[in-house]
Amino acid sequence: WVFINLLFAPALYLVSGRGLSAGIAALGFLLLLLLNWNSLRERVPLYLTGRQTRERLAELLAEREPGFRFVDLGCGLGDTLVDLSRRFPQATFVGVETAPLSFALAWLRCLPRHNCQVRYRDLWRVELGEFDIVYCFLSPAPMPRLGDKARTEQRAGSWLISNTFEIPGQPADRVLEVGDLRGSRLLLWRR
Repeated sequence: WVFINLLFAPALYLVSGRGLSAGIAALGFLLLLLLNWNSLRERVPLYLTGRQTRERLAELLAEREPGFRFVDLGCGLGDTLVDLSRRFPQATFVGVETAPLSFALAWLRCLPRHNCQVRYRDLWRVELGEFDIVYCFLSPAPMPRLGDKARTEQRAGSWLISNTFEIPGQPADRVLEVGDLRGSRLLLWRR
């Protein structure tokens, strides 16, 4: 995102005098809207889980029994699902997403994977008790509500893992530093 933001002003300057049609500007806006649909209502932009974070997440998942059920709340483009479903072929991976373009891309990417699926569903309508591991990379805004939802729905022995964002008033049982440029960390709550 830093790179995108740094390029925004120079890109705007470059295209301002080029006589681009209004249709191209409208198409650009539509694409951004379709990728970030849920940031309007939920205040959750498109955050992508980096490679190093997926490595650390895989280390955590290796501690579980092979047939676990994993859900990615707000799976974005499906990078995490595709990567982890390859590494853990006996596990089941489900992603939920409400940004239309992000959903479509993640759904297409998961189609060839027998143990991976993506649902067009609001994360608040997902029954967390169905899963052994709930993963999210959201924003600070929904974390208090997600903490309440997880506390009431997750069953004993399950995990909630948040990429970077804490649940206020609920210290994580375990924190793993990722060591990337973003300063990412995985926060794990055991139920």
